[in-house]
Amino acid sequence: VQVKKHSSMGCAYITVPEQAFRDWFVGSGLAHNIDEHTLQCKPHCDKQTKEVTTNMIFAAWGRQAEKQNPLTEKAIVDYVESRLAEYQQSQSAKKNLNASAAPFVPGGYQ
Repeated sequence: VQVKKHSSMGCAYITVPEQAFRDWFVGSGLAHNIDEHTLQCKPHCDKQTKEVTTNMIFAAWGRQAEKQNPLTEKAIVDYVESRLAEYQQSQSAKKNLNASAAPFVPGGYQ
């Protein structure tokens, strides 16, 4: 996870390892609260191409909030990495559940 924070605008670009995590993180419906800031997150859209990038998130918490209580890149990285670990655990649990499920056999119960 990498973060590129705008120096004073209260926003940042977050690069994540995969689109599936980005979609989960942005679409989870959870409030992303870091050090008394609530981040509003959405998929990053490249300004030149107008295309949504596959592995970047735009996060904003506001210029005034940043001015009063600056949010560090490290705090953002730590938070996103903790959410990434949570996401990876949930995906691993889903795989294990699917692998342990008995296959459907038509007429298997007689």
